[in-house]
Amino acid sequence: VLENLANRGYTDGFYQRHHTAEQQKYLDNASKSRKQMFVGEAIGRDGDDLIVQVKNHFEVGNRLELTLPNGQNHDMILQEMRDAETNEPMDVALGSAYVVRIAAKGIEGDTVLISKYL
Repeated sequence: VLENLANRGYTDGFYQRHHTAEQQKYLDNASKSRKQMFVGEAIGRDGDDLIVQVKNHFEVGNRLELTLPNGQNHDMILQEMRDAETNEPMDVALGSAYVVRIAAKGIEGDTVLISKYL
């Protein structure tokens, strides 16, 4: 589970005393995950569909992880996506200008974070 968390790398912290200045810096100065990318969050529901505010690019065919508040995360392959306003089918959500609906039958609640596997 920990390897899925975005992080800036790890240091040995207080294990070793008096490191040089170079050893006290992280190799990366921004959090990164090499396995997943956060792509959206649910902002509501419509029946079995989640209404998703898109944050980063994802598309039909991507393997997604739905992170639920109860800890019961759910993996799925995105089969279909629709524009939330027009209900027109979409293959790609390019970024934060989009609100889409995705099928989420069996997923309880509307507080869901969505990541895609890289």
